[in-house]
Amino acid sequence: MADVDRAKSKFVAQVSHELKTPLASIREGADLMAEEVVGPLNAPQKEIADILCKSGKDLQKLIENLLGFSRVQAGMASSLHVESVMLCHLVEEVLVDHKPLMMKKGIGLDLHLEPLIVQGDREKLRTVIDNLISNAAKFTPEEGRIGVDIRKEGDTIYLQVTDTGPGVVPEERQRVFEPFYQGSVLAEGHVKGTGLGLSIAREFALEHRGSLDLGEAETGGTRIRLNLPSKLPMDT
Repeated sequence: MADVDRAKSKFVAQVSHELKTPLASIREGADLMAEEVVGPLNAPQKEIADILCKSGKDLQKLIENLLGFSRVQAGMASSLHVESVMLCHLVEEVLVDHKPLMMKKGIGLDLHLEPLIVQGDREKLRTVIDNLISNAAKFTPEEGRIGVDIRKEGDTIYLQVTDTGPGVVPEERQRVFEPFYQGSVLAEGHVKGTGLGLSIAREFALEHRGSLDLGEAETGGTRIRLNLPSKLPMDT
């Protein structure tokens, strides 16, 4: 069974890697169209170009999640490229990527972002934040709200994302971090995902000597919190 699992992980890694090259060309072409480098677009054409750009980004995130999962399953050593990271800047970057969906659904934002710096791997932390906000955007209904808070409690810096969606039933709150697990509540009008986002997010949090915990928000939706040490141990 272990050999089968390794073979599966190797296959996933190889396929994901091979998809990255053609995807890069597709994204580059879509960006050129959206930016009207190749000529002016009318309104319907611009809308289609923007959809292509958004879909390209979504596919890239899916491939990155698959690659991350395959590395974890294969037991490959992971290293952190540690630097000083301003969390609020990462949140702002991620929100730009999700702005089209939020605008389409009329989702409001409640931001309380203290300018706190952590020592960590910028790209991995960005992946964690992206997965948390992506889930919130998918499950929040039209005219709902998403909240993002960054605060410090003692030696812990936390980033919390809340939404006004249907929430996660108590018996599934730990299982949602399992690879490929799909909860009983599905996002309306959204293509079913792989169930890898929160699994990868938890692995990256653990690599930072942190944690992810999920519960019910005061709004009745989901509350998910990333807890990080303000300083990483020297042996990380």
